[in-house]
Amino acid sequence: MEILRINNLTRYFGAVPALVEVSLELQQGEVLGIVGQRGAGKSTLLQLLSGAIAPSSGEIFRRFCPKKQSRKAMGCKSRSKDL
Repeated sequence: MEILRINNLTRYFGAVPALVEVSLELQQGEVLGIVGQRGAGKSTLLQLLSGAIAPSSGEIFRRFCPKKQSRKAMGCKSRSKDL
């Protein structure tokens, strides 16, 4: 069962790209490690996933979203109403 999907996630800070078109899928039970050099965008990705910052473009789909009123603020979208 898919619990997270990211489609073409991009985040700019001013004119500086922090993440450019990142896509991934995470299935229930899978473990994902995020590694990379300093400045590669690891912290930015985690901030985007937590809802602390908004993406410049792209989509984040989560299976377990908070209450409806906070979904938009977190950039949370579901494929179907039963998710």
